[in-house]
Amino acid sequence: INRFAKGELTEEQVYSFSVKLCDNEVDRDYERFDGAALEQLGELFLGKSGVFDHQWSAQGQTARIYRTEVVEEPHRITAAGDGYRWLKGYAYMLRSEYTKALIDEIEAGIKKEVSVGCSVAEKRCSVCGTDRNQEDCPHVKGEVYDGVLCYHSLERAVDEIEAQIQNSLEREVSTHKIGEYVMDQLMRIDDVAYIRFASVYRQFKDIQSFHDAIRKLMDEESND
Repeated sequence: INRFAKGELTEEQVYSFSVKLCDNEVDRDYERFDGAALEQLGELFLGKSGVFDHQWSAQGQTARIYRTEVVEEPHRITAAGDGYRWLKGYAYMLRSEYTKALIDEIEAGIKKEVSVGCSVAEKRCSVCGTDRNQEDCPHVKGEVYDGVLCYHSLERAVDEIEAQIQNSLEREVSTHKIGEYVMDQLMRIDDVAYIRFASVYRQFKDIQSFHDAIRKLMDEESND
């Protein structure tokens, strides 16, 4: 916990608790996170603030996630047919008059639901494997085709883009900064998506612009 605090906190100052952030079960929208996405989200959520009542104000950001782990329940089978896994988050908040009522509600089991917002690079159809972020396919979520349930597998989480914007101390974030966040994330996860986005965002006008973007991408990969 003290990794995220500017000053040394004591046990008496802090209230800690755990929450289920998300899992790999097919939800009511017929979407689910794959195993790799759960692991990626576990890393992305570290140090992020918990939001109450969807208010991204300083007052709304009450708790902070300090540790995550993926919990496996192999004897429980998902609608997709594999073992059940879920992302567990450990969070903390300062004990104060302001947080006392919230802590009481958590202890009483009243506050226990968590909703997670994130972005993913790919949404793959479970029937044919098409990335629905890139193109359509004839399959409809929730329908069954030759015994296979159609759902979208949410893969390659890039929620850090959204979190960086929301956690910014600036009152407003410029479209330029948002574009740069997206560029940085795509460069790390998808070469083709990076070039496509860059060509539109930076308004490539000739072949040399594409060449320069590809050269930058190759330089970054060689440095890694």
